[in-house]
Amino acid sequence: MRDYSKSTFTLKHLKNFYIERTFNFIIIKKKIETKRRLDSMQ
Repeated sequence: MRDYSKSTFTLKHLKNFYIERTFNFIIIKKKIETKRRLDSMQ
C-alpha cells in the first residue's frame, strides 16, 4: 500500500512539474510576442 501511494505521489509530482514548465513557457512566449508588438509599433 505504501508503494502504491509513493508512486501516486511521484506521478502527481511529475504532473505538477510539467504543468509548471508549460505555464512558464506560455508566459515567456507571451512576453516575447508583446515585446515584438511594441517594437513594431514604435
